[in-house]
Amino acid sequence: MLAALPYVATDETRPVLSGVTLVLGSPIEVAAGDGFTMSHQVLGLTFPLEEKAIVPARSVFILGHVFDKTPRTPPSTADSLISVITAKRQINIALIGENKLKVDFGQSASVVINLIQGNPPEWLQLIPKGEPILQSHLFAPQLEAAVKRVRDIARDSSGIVRMAFADGKLTVSATGEEQEIGATLDVISTQGEPGRTAINYNYLLRYLAGKQGIITLSKYDNTGPLVFEYQKSPRVLIMPMFVEWGDEKPQTPEETKPEPETIEEGPDDELIESGPEAIEEDHEPEPVAAAPTKTPAKRKRKR
Repeated sequence: MLAALPYVATDETRPVLSGVTLVLGSPIEVAAGDGFTMSHQVLGLTFPLEEKAIVPARSVFILGHVFDKTPRTPPSTADSLISVITAKRQINIALIGENKLKVDFGQSASVVINLIQGNPPEWLQLIPKGEPILQSHLFAPQLEAAVKRVRDIARDSSGIVRMAFADGKLTVSATGEEQEIGATLDVISTQGEPGRTAINYNYLLRYLAGKQGIITLSKYDNTGPLVFEYQKSPRVLIMPMFVEWGDEKPQTPEETKPEPETIEEGPDDELIESGPEAIEEDHEPEPVAAAPTKTPAKRKRKR
């Protein structure tokens, strides 16, 4: 639950996203998300009922603090100091009363939490399934250094960082109004190259912080989230950003020139702007990709 905290929403108007969701059952799963990123982890634990409970972020901090201060529970037949030192901490959880969760830390302490009311998103349905079309294994510190190198330019371009995989290498780049910067690094292995994607550098750096080993990046389709995995940490999903790449064919003047004797009529729907502020308040709380920068074609009506 503590590992899921960086991915909860801070927007108080969306309370169901401001806590960590416990998907109770067999097995117990932990999920959290803010509409653009999501954390998910399957635990080797079971619960006798199938329920969903949203634990407030502040309560997760408190549970972590109490857990750290709780003494270990040695076995009743401990015959040496070693078995006492290596004993595990044990907790018991139970749903009680009206929307409350009780957590017992052995015989030392108990915490009762008022859960967030409401139905959480269907987190498990948001996880991509099947075989990825692009998957790469690379060192987290090298990727973090490359992203930090280009972030100043990315900051001036809606936070977009481009990632292109080809010939056993990854090129990380960002494009500004009058300049472009890139960094190339070796990858351990890549399946499905050449391949490319774009992502917000803030989300990527938040995920990479503190990781020293090998991460796995998987892409399942061109519009769905990118999936990041690292050792026993939660699996993290980050929505990509849609960009125009340099080798894409631009429109010719003939394609953009309106036909004679026509009146152009603008689209009825407003475009959703790029960036976290683009999520509408009444939008379904699930990962939402930033909108493409290309303006949709206008409808035409004959006179």
